[in-house]
Amino acid sequence: MERKLFTVNTGHAIASYIGSLFGKATIDEALKDRRVRQVVQGALYETGWLLLEKYGFEAKEHSQYIQKIIKRFENPKLKDEVSRVARSPIRKLGPSDRLVKPARELMDNGIEPNELAYGIAAALHYYNPEDSESSELNLSIEEHGISSTIEKYLHLHEGDTLTQLILDQYHLIREEEKERVS
Repeated sequence: MERKLFTVNTGHAIASYIGSLFGKATIDEALKDRRVRQVVQGALYETGWLLLEKYGFEAKEHSQYIQKIIKRFENPKLKDEVSRVARSPIRKLGPSDRLVKPARELMDNGIEPNELAYGIAAALHYYNPEDSESSELNLSIEEHGISSTIEKYLHLHEGDTLTQLILDQYHLIREEEKERVS
């Protein structure tokens, strides 16, 4: 169960949030972008390490599983819309869900989940006015700031190393967005 959550669901979510940053309409289109693919693959190897440690999966076999999942995401016949996969970001950013839980567990094992942190930051940037959770998250960031929003929804505290990783990536994304616009 956790293998699916930390591989299929984590990869799908990260592809959608980062794909959204770069204006991609579908998951297969997002994965054609080297920047998106690199982060998705990196995040799945981060969660893969965790799964190998927790459950004793064979490294080569799990690597093949990751590649199989990425190939499935790349299938142009599926035309999975980024907006569909990205919906409900509050749930997906929950402390026991596909993004924060493996990131926290990696931190507990002394590993900085840099790619997961970037994916989490991208999820915090995601905005779709037709998605009530996206709107709520965006409003919280506007009214209370990013640190308070992280604490409220992700249950991560301001002094935590993981929070700082996410904040660093969040601000990096914000700067990249400014550069793209100008």
